[in-house]
Amino acid sequence: MKITRAWLYVGVFGLMANTIFAEDAILNKKGPVAGNILTDAAQFVKDSDTELADDAAVGADRDAMVVDLNNATALRTDVLKFFQDRASSFVIDVSVILDRRQFRVDVKPQTGPLQKAPVGSSDLTTAVQKFQTDFNARVAAEAAIDVDFANLQVSVLQLNAAAVTTNGNAYFHDRFSYFQNRIYEAADVVNIKKIVKFKPERIALTRPAKGKQLMVHVQQFLTDRATWLTDEAAIAAARNNMFASIGTSSFEATVTTWLNARHAHYVQGLQLAVDRQAMKVDVGLAKPEKVSGLKAQGKAEGAEDSLSVPDADLDQSDEDNGEK
Repeated sequence: MKITRAWLYVGVFGLMANTIFAEDAILNKKGPVAGNILTDAAQFVKDSDTELADDAAVGADRDAMVVDLNNATALRTDVLKFFQDRASSFVIDVSVILDRRQFRVDVKPQTGPLQKAPVGSSDLTTAVQKFQTDFNARVAAEAAIDVDFANLQVSVLQLNAAAVTTNGNAYFHDRFSYFQNRIYEAADVVNIKKIVKFKPERIALTRPAKGKQLMVHVQQFLTDRATWLTDEAAIAAARNNMFASIGTSSFEATVTTWLNARHAHYVQGLQLAVDRQAMKVDVGLAKPEKVSGLKAQGKAEGAEDSLSVPDADLDQSDEDNGEK
């Protein structure tokens, strides 16, 4: 079988997902041998900084597409660089995961295994309040992780092994809390959908314009991504409205609005995969593919409430729900 760049993207993304589960869901598995904690922490910090720089480069590529939308030659260069930087970002993501796994072995955090979510209540108010508690706990863990990492960066620069160990322990314990509460959130959402008998609208994706029309396809991608970001903000607004309406006559209606907002954002993420595929075809990085096949691919990567991929992530706080 011929190995194309598209296959490499899929392979790297699969490896990334598998490594995440190996690192964060099976915490007691045997892994790397403990090494020099300062050296390993420095590598983790360095690759994490590169990861942020790569994500920024992808954003800059999108901005360049906006500027060069009517310049065919420059636009083609922008799109090729966009996919090149996305590929580089996926590769450094894997490096960061492996760095973090090695650093975890050095630190030896006593976090224990992740727990399954308890059975949810059949009462809608109780179920939403449980989601609110788990959501707030996950957001708090996210904020704590950022602080822990900033402290780790300082201790690495100071070559302070004791501080690296202390900050590393805090970092891994807060990451554990983050993932544990994500598990609880996923179960909360499924339970709430069951209580209100939620039936989402049918997934309908827009077919790209036929032929190699790079300008048209890039414009569609940029438009759909703007909608995706708007949908993301709509989730937060609907979620806050739902929390505020607990105990009121409009409560159940606000729950449905929130669930619809989540579904719309998920579907728009699948649409972006269609748009990017059309752009890849335009610049010679992929062969044409049916929209139905892309939709199936998106569903295979993770259902709407899955934790497996960014596109299918849960409600976010202020974070970007996956780089697009």
